[in-house]
Amino acid sequence: MRTRSALATGAALAALAAGLLAGCTDDDGPPAGADRTATDPSGTAGAGPDGDTVSASVDAGSQTAAHLLVRGGAKALAFTTDADDGSLVSATAHASRSDPAFSTVDGDDGAVGSTHALDVDGGQVAVRLDADVDWTIEIEAGVEQLEADLTGTTLEGFRLANGASSGTLLLGEPDGVVPLEQTAGLSSLAIQVPDDAGLRWTTSAGAGTADILGDTSQGISSGTELTTPGLDTSDPYYDLRSAAGLGSLVVTHP
Repeated sequence: MRTRSALATGAALAALAAGLLAGCTDDDGPPAGADRTATDPSGTAGAGPDGDTVSASVDAGSQTAAHLLVRGGAKALAFTTDADDGSLVSATAHASRSDPAFSTVDGDDGAVGSTHALDVDGGQVAVRLDADVDWTIEIEAGVEQLEADLTGTTLEGFRLANGASSGTLLLGEPDGVVPLEQTAGLSSLAIQVPDDAGLRWTTSAGAGTADILGDTSQGISSGTELTTPGLDTSDPYYDLRSAAGLGSLVVTHP
């Protein structure tokens, strides 16, 4: 069952992001609305009609860590770690009801303007992150399809706080214990971790099935804890906690 994980996930993520971004350039000139791109720190982009491909971005600074909060909703949301030089993070939306927009909000620790909030409104959204920055990502946007290739960066934490039909996370080497939180219902979740990285999953809401590196469990009750074989919690690993229902979980290696 390992082949179910993300056999074509990397290609699918690249195709989704490339497809969205390709709409921004064309030999015959940009499509309608494609020139409405914001690159200032506020990330403000002009509004346009449905069907346009529009972008917004936040300028890179000297920071080595960043917190991104995604709000609103989208049909598809994809993350990659290939932001253009000079950008901390950018978002490109296709066929959205309104343009993506960045702002800064206070962090959970009370730090003023410490979190970059991205508001999206329907359509397909491709988010490109600066790979040299350590990221904490929160998804408060409702999405049908979530795909994140984060293998090129260091993830400090990830939280899914709104419902989704399916989610795929491709993760790089963990630095310490990395929390992955699922606090909203999810039909299916596929997670790929490096060959030498471990994962622990704890559910407080139960799940239908779980496939941890080929070891399958069904009818999983609340309070269950499953791990990758030989997990040593003194080493860096991913700590997945599901506080809401999950249809199926698949954990694989590349």
